[in-house]
This record gives sequence, C-alpha cells and structure tokens, in this order.
Amino acid sequence: AYFTDEPLIGAETAECAALVRRADNLVFVYPSTLSTVPPGLKGWIDRTFVPGVAFTLGDRAGSKHGLSHIRNLTGIALYDESRLDVLRQGDNGRRLIRRSIRLCGGLRTRSHWIGHDSSSMSSGRWRARDGVRVKVVVAYAHPCEESYAAAVRDRVIGGLRVAGCQPLLIDLYGSLYDPCLPFPVADARAL
Repeated sequence: AYFTDEPLIGAETAECAALVRRADNLVFVYPSTLSTVPPGLKGWIDRTFVPGVAFTLGDRAGSKHGLSHIRNLTGIALYDESRLDVLRQGDNGRRLIRRSIRLCGGLRTRSHWIGHDSSSMSSGRWRARDGVRVKVVVAYAHPCEESYAAAVRDRVIGGLRVAGCQPLLIDLYGSLYDPCLPFPVADARAL
C-alpha cells in the first residue's frame, strides 16, 4: 500500500486517518502481549500511519513530518509480566509509540508513558487553554468490555473530559477492525 497512489486502502482506514489528522493528542491504551502491542493495534498503526498521513516522502532521501500538529503522544500499556521481564524483553510497544510514531510528530510533540497502573489523566498538560477544547484520539485495543484494559480506557476518557478535553475513541475490537490485509493470495505472492 505504501507504493501506490492511495496508501489508505479502505474507507474505515480513511476515517481513522481523518481522526488522526484532526487530533491534537494521541493516546494508545492496550494490554501488552509478548512485550509489544496486540496484532490488531499494530495492523491499525501500519495502515493508518502511511505516507500522506504520518509523513511525506520527499524527492530526495528525506521525509517530512505529517503529524507535527500532535502535541502529546501517550502510551498506556497493561503488562501481564513483571517490570524486570518487560525490561529484559525490550518493551517493543513502548519503542513503537515513543520512538517510531514520535518521529512522525514535530519538534514540539511530547511523548508520555504509563505502564500497568491507571494513573490519573487529569494533569495540567491535558488542560485546554483559553477555553479551547483539546481533541484527543484514544486508540483502544482489547476484545473484552469487562477487562482491566476497558476500566483503564474509561478512566482515561473520564479524566480527559474532566480536564476539558474532547476525547474521540477508536475501539479496534468494537468496530470489528480486521487487521489482515484484504489482498487475494495471488497478489501477496507477487510481492
């Protein structure tokens, strides 16, 4: 999809890309599986943060930031392992969000990380200034509505609303997002 004229390969992906383009802040809430993001969230990131949305490829060997309007990039990971095991395995989800996606932001984009516990999100950095409501996209990836991850999601959204923000939820499992590429098998072999 990267090498086509239209890298957004579906209507659902185009809607998500439009939300990301309008957002001031991005929040990722997910349970860490094998020290990384779940496959559904990884597939969504791969298909949403494409050329024209997250970055622009230049004529020369460089690229330009496409998410320079993002002020805060936050990851909230719910680990099922000890902190030592997560550090030993490298915490790939943290690297993906705080490094790879952060590189698509501008120089003023700040990244934050919360591991395992549901810290309050009503801190001063989320408060709207001069009565302007801050738009925050919350990407949530967990199939069970009665899970700890769902409770953290609700706490995050509630804290953002109390802080005067305007959270926009993208529920990858609730919208039945399919992380598999829609190409036929014959096309996949040609790649």
